Amino acid sequence: MLTPALSSRNVRFCVLAGVEDVRLVGKEVVGRFQANLKEFYGPPRRRLIEDFLNWPHDPEDVLRFTSKYGPLRGAAVEGTAFAVSWFPWYADQRVLQNLWRNRSILRSSASESVEGSLELRQGSLTYTASDLYTFLYLDLVTCEAKRLRICKRGDCPHRYFIAGHLKQRFCDEKCAQWGQREWKKHWWTEHGAAWRQERRESKLKKKGGRNVTHKTR
Repeated sequence: MLTPALSSRNVRFCVLAGVEDVRLVGKEVVGRFQANLKEFYGPPRRRLIEDFLNWPHDPEDVLRFTSKYGPLRGAAVEGTAFAVSWFPWYADQRVLQNLWRNRSILRSSASESVEGSLELRQGSLTYTASDLYTFLYLDLVTCEAKRLRICKRGDCPHRYFIAGHLKQRFCDEKCAQWGQREWKKHWWTEHGAAWRQERRESKLKKKGGRNVTHKTR
């Protein structure tokens, strides 16, 4: 047993992974674990929790995720079969999305214990999560909570993101440019008429001033 609070203290965490013969049968994904499982520490240079929370959840998408990373629930046992039902997969995704959105829930959740094993290897600790869902949970609760963001672009396909700086409101440059365009449209709707009127009056004043100067010569 290991709490997430402890897992964030220079403890690496991983999960045993490796699947094959993964296919969709109706709305259920079936397959089996490989004969030689490997320790999975997450994708390079990013956190798997971001990918998972933004992952589409149609049955074909669940198949794609499972083919790449494995089933969410159940310990990996070499050579054994597994089955993933669509609705429980989606329900797990919603739970972690809710934790991401609600920092107060996330803080209280971080005191809960999770299943796995802790091992000392060459002077460092490695925690092996019991299953992929536990790995994702740890991936979330070990994030700095104030950097967990929801992109301000409502139709963004990558809404859940970890902010590189604390003023970041959009997940990437494309969405930031969209935000600038929306801000400008809103500004023109609210202030455009007054700005145009003020500009016309300013031009008339300048024109009048030039006429007066011409007459005095």
